[in-house]
Amino acid sequence: MKEIGIIMNKKNMKKKPSIDDMRYDLAEAEAMNMNVADIINLLVEGYEGLESISDIEIEEEWNSLFSPIPIHDGDNK
Repeated sequence: MKEIGIIMNKKNMKKKPSIDDMRYDLAEAEAMNMNVADIINLLVEGYEGLESISDIEIEEEWNSLFSPIPIHDGDNK
């Protein structure tokens, strides 16, 4: 249930969050869905952190999870 609250809060945002905020939001949403087996697999197999994923991919993933209509703050980045 907590994840639904997170998503609802993101939908109500008025301005676009920073890419670092988006990375944190994505990590938080993923962590909320992890179980012990997932954590063990990550520790055994390793993982690629969100810091190594391009900004545009982070923004696209964030928009797909938290914003059905992309949020724009007037920047043309």
